[in-house]
Amino acid sequence: RKREGSSWSTRDASFPGGLPLQQARSGPTLWRVNVDEFRQLFKQDAVGELVEARVDAVARRLFEAAFSLRQRGTRFASDPPFTIEELRLSCPPTLLDGKPIQPAIVSKYLDTLCGDPVCKMATGLMAGKYKLNVAEMGNALKQLALEGVIKYKFGDLSCRLYRLLLRKHAHGECVKDGMLKFELKQLAELAVLPEKDTRPLLLRMLQAEYVLLQEVPRTSDHNPRSTTYLWYIDVESAYRTVEREILKTQYNLLRRIDAERSSPAQGLHDATLAESREPPERSAQRRVDYLTHTLLKVHETLMLMRSF
Repeated sequence: RKREGSSWSTRDASFPGGLPLQQARSGPTLWRVNVDEFRQLFKQDAVGELVEARVDAVARRLFEAAFSLRQRGTRFASDPPFTIEELRLSCPPTLLDGKPIQPAIVSKYLDTLCGDPVCKMATGLMAGKYKLNVAEMGNALKQLALEGVIKYKFGDLSCRLYRLLLRKHAHGECVKDGMLKFELKQLAELAVLPEKDTRPLLLRMLQAEYVLLQEVPRTSDHNPRSTTYLWYIDVESAYRTVEREILKTQYNLLRRIDAERSSPAQGLHDATLAESREPPERSAQRRVDYLTHTLLKVHETLMLMRSF
């Protein structure tokens, strides 16, 4: 069938979805990146890695099968409910040691994933149906990445305090809103840390804008001795702080890569490369490859923060 007013025909070979392969005589073939599909695959892969880390590879395959059902849903229902049988039929036929997966095993996996405080993949509905919690799993990914940044920058004890501020109100679950505010004494007791050690950890995170401090004066003169200080997290503000640091890191990496490419012979030599006595050009290329890989990992974290 030839489209009216168009210069090419759909009778030629085409990609899935109807995109033409053969160029017509009267005009060029135009291509574009399918950003929406790329974003969907990125989300699926990111959440799949979380599911596999929390449970196992079979749970990841079940999530991918449920995600494929979601993609085939109607336009107005982005997360359509599914049954155990629908999920089982959408799984590969040889999921478990070359054998078809049984409904009882699928049900057991779904119950586990519905009760997991961090990776709450699905929610049980009436009549034996389930529904994916893609937004909640995306929020869990972002919070886990945020905790990883805190652990790397400030250490394990700071991460313990931050996790309490982030998840205490939800009994360990990763939810977006409702974070509690704590006094220093309360937070120190919950973290099993002395107050003298807790205060400097919180002040460092406050200076970096990862935690916030609210003053609640008891008198009109705002006397510090009669003022209560509450520590809390604004999670959206913390995400923006992470994004700013990621963008700064990307800029520094790009400048370093440009410097390595422009003057490879004057680049910094790693001890291992110096011992191997490689040619300067080859060692410079290794450094560029390493920096490029690091840049891609940093950009992946930025995409994670902005995709969910």
